Amino acid sequence: MKATGVGMREMGRVAIDFYTELKAVYIDSPGASVNPTFTEAVGTLSGPLVPETVRASSLYNKDLASVSPERRSWRTYNYAALWISMSVNIPTYMLASGMIAGGMNWKQALFTVFLGNVLVLIPMLLNAHAGAQYGIPFPVFARASFGVLGANVPRFCAPS
Repeated sequence: MKATGVGMREMGRVAIDFYTELKAVYIDSPGASVNPTFTEAVGTLSGPLVPETVRASSLYNKDLASVSPERRSWRTYNYAALWISMSVNIPTYMLASGMIAGGMNWKQALFTVFLGNVLVLIPMLLNAHAGAQYGIPFPVFARASFGVLGANVPRFCAPS
């Protein structure tokens, strides 16, 4: 896995095993009728996980560690409540009142604001899926796209 030529984006098998639950496996069995299960293949190819090695890495931080499934307590209600609380606020009221002042009736303004919030919700859900499903925070998720150092770019692009 190392020496692929991508520099700082190389993490190694131990870090990938630690930060992910799903592993891609390639099994080469030409002409053989052997079909191991996914669990058997992962267990034989990845070997035992050594948490001490991962914790000793400069890429590890307690705040960036994945959350265990037992500690993931958010359900649909929690996500819906968060979305509603982010949608119903003073700037939303000001936006709707500006639309009414601009000539829309209250139904059109309400629908426009609702549609805008739904359009924002879709990429938010897609972005948050990895964190909710696998318990990894966004900075770790961003390393897959931007690399270790490049994962700082989304942080500086976000509004303060």
